[in-house]
Formats: sequence, C-alpha cells, structure tokens
Amino acid sequence: MLYVDRLFPALPTGKAKTRGTLWCHLWPATNTPENLQELHEVAQAIGLKRCYFQNHKWFPHYDLVPSKRKLAIEQGAIEKSLPEWITEQGGLRVLSGKKEVKNED
Repeated sequence: MLYVDRLFPALPTGKAKTRGTLWCHLWPATNTPENLQELHEVAQAIGLKRCYFQNHKWFPHYDLVPSKRKLAIEQGAIEKSLPEWITEQGGLRVLSGKKEVKNED
C-alpha cells in the first residue's frame, strides 16, 4: 500500500525553481521490502527516475509535483495525511529509532 499526502508549498529553491513550488510525498505504508518494491514500481510507472528516491531510514519516499501526484493516485496510491500517518506509526521518536524519554518525578 502506498500513500500520497496533500500538496504543500515549497520554498523556490533547487528543483522547485524549475519544477514548481507545490510538492507532496509518495511513500509506502510500512518499510518492508515488498512495499519498497511496490513504491519503486509505481514511481517508474509514473515516470520517476530511481535517483529521485529519498532513502531516509524512517521515511523512504519520492517527492512529487501535482501532475505526478495525480498519476500516483491513478496507480492506486491512497491520499493520507502525513502527520496522521506519523502518529499511527508511534510518532517521530519511534520512527527515527529514538527511545521515548520518561520523566519520573
């Protein structure tokens, strides 16, 4: 299962200077080999190069412009709020591999 979040404005630097200032993410529901394979297959199907892949440990993803977002949804990606997904995964500390610090008063 793959997700796309809402388009958000990016600062007009780097790629955003030439590709537009609205972006979103395409990412797998979970970081498993099968889901990563699906991510790469869909990315290829919508015309993304493998070198665009951002292999962050806790959030492997591709950045998408509006036209690629539309194509990803046509390929089966589900619209999902990124903050909601992060919460469902246990929060940023869990995703990044950092342990929760308990305050014992």
